Amino acid sequence: MPGAGSVEIIVVVHQRYQAKLSGWIKQQQFAVPAQDMPRIEVIAVPEYEGSLAALLAARGRIRGDFLVVGCDLVTDAPLSRMADLHRARGALFTCMLSGPQACGLMAGAGPGGADVSADARYVASLAGEELLVALDLDTLATSTSAAGQSTSTCELIYCTPQADALDDATNAFLPVRMTTLYRHPRLRLRTDLLDPHCYLFGAGVFAVIDAIVARHGGAQGPAVPASLFSLREDVVPRIMAHVQRFHTCQLRDAAAERAPGSYAFIVDAGYYCLRANTLPALLEAGRQVLRAGAPGGARVAASAEVPARAQVGADALLGEGTRLGERSAVKRSVVGAACVIGCGVKLANSLVFDGAVIE
Repeated sequence: MPGAGSVEIIVVVHQRYQAKLSGWIKQQQFAVPAQDMPRIEVIAVPEYEGSLAALLAARGRIRGDFLVVGCDLVTDAPLSRMADLHRARGALFTCMLSGPQACGLMAGAGPGGADVSADARYVASLAGEELLVALDLDTLATSTSAAGQSTSTCELIYCTPQADALDDATNAFLPVRMTTLYRHPRLRLRTDLLDPHCYLFGAGVFAVIDAIVARHGGAQGPAVPASLFSLREDVVPRIMAHVQRFHTCQLRDAAAERAPGSYAFIVDAGYYCLRANTLPALLEAGRQVLRAGAPGGARVAASAEVPARAQVGADALLGEGTRLGERSAVKRSVVGAACVIGCGVKLANSLVFDGAVIE
């Protein structure tokens, strides 16, 4: 996040987790140079509140464009490039989408993501919604780096989960206004993109959200109608419909003020983008990390303590400050930082989070 230019991060959690998470963040701040640490604030919302209520709870602290991302997203996508697109186009809404090869190996593991497996794609589809997307071909631009990393940008006309677009078991439908076809005569429909739930909004989006809430019988503020529980499912489609309505007004009135648009930032070959919000997706992410290797090629951190009688397989990763006991063995596993693996413990096909103690 700091690499993308973020200077302030707001974490929204349920009330029972606020104190514990705030304490953990304070501990990490002592270990990171002050110039590299963004300002982090943890705010709480009541239990069973949705993502829209979480966003509105942070509204008073937001003063410009802002990024909304779930805590389960694992990606090395260039968020700074996504922010550049958003600002250059004066967008109201920019959505990250994951291409067919972006759920495979991390950047550098293989040229152009050539090692993506069907199983990895299937697991990724469990973690992220498969979409029916309409893109404007006239604004499509693709960029490929020397390392084979590929991103695409274009205006986003329509985006909905494929499950919502199914007319029956085999057919899908896409409602498109004639005015939309007049403004965007060349559209590309894609069904191979996933939604990793990473959205960049312009500050003006709150006025649109207020109008949406008012139309559903709610009042401005943190209290929202039950029908607007989810930011992705209940609000984002209405924001995109709002953009298209304003564009229709522009067609009718040439003197009308230019309306901000909605754009897609598509990450594909050479990048990694996966929502680890299910157990299969989390395990798949761990396997892909092992195949890709640690940054710089080091699989055992320099500060890890590995006794002579402990075994660490070539397909395992050990984080900073982790200690292994005598006669312990770690194979095909990812072990986080500051963990303690006791004497005689055997780990295989496992993911161990930071600070865990296994005796």
